[in-house]
Amino acid sequence: MKAFKKLISLLLMLCMVVLLVPAVSAAESGSCGEKATWNLENGILTITGSGDMADYAGADETPWAALRDQIEKVVFDGAITRIGSNAFAECPNLKHVTFSTATVTIGKRAFYNCKQLASADYQEPGGEGSGDNGEIGDTDIPGDVNGDGEVDGRDVIRLMKFLAEDIDEETGEVVKINEKNSDLNEDGEVNELDLLRLLKALAEDGTLIR
Repeated sequence: MKAFKKLISLLLMLCMVVLLVPAVSAAESGSCGEKATWNLENGILTITGSGDMADYAGADETPWAALRDQIEKVVFDGAITRIGSNAFAECPNLKHVTFSTATVTIGKRAFYNCKQLASADYQEPGGEGSGDNGEIGDTDIPGDVNGDGEVDGRDVIRLMKFLAEDIDEETGEVVKINEKNSDLNEDGEVNELDLLRLLKALAEDGTLIR
């Protein structure tokens, strides 16, 4: 009888311990597109794979919604061609983004309300990049860094290449830009402040206003 009572007591204690242990956290990896996957580790959210990311109706619909506060950096370590709408919206601690040169389009509100986002750079995707170097067009569209008549992810990548003094393999010279369209704060210089303005404007609502 005493042994039975001890067993009951032990079971009750185990139940209390289980109740006190925090719930298992949400998964830290998964799918975010037909050929795209994600992994969150030590504050770095890495997107790998190729093609387009999925679009999301809002920040709460993303697969890392419950982990948004943990995200400090987003890295595109693959040939992702399109960043999904609302993909990284409402990430309060996101400070830096490393893009892939394969990225062409940034979905609307992709980085909406990321108030600490302050810098960005790029890396080659392992395969072929966007190939968006060479000559530039003569347009008069704020943010149209490459002068092709559109303001999109290719302009973000090209401006980053220019600021990094990256060499165009075709010409052997520093990557060119349409400086008139790139000086977004109209201070007479093209620098990181213009890059950040372009990135935030594109990523928040898909438009750019001087």
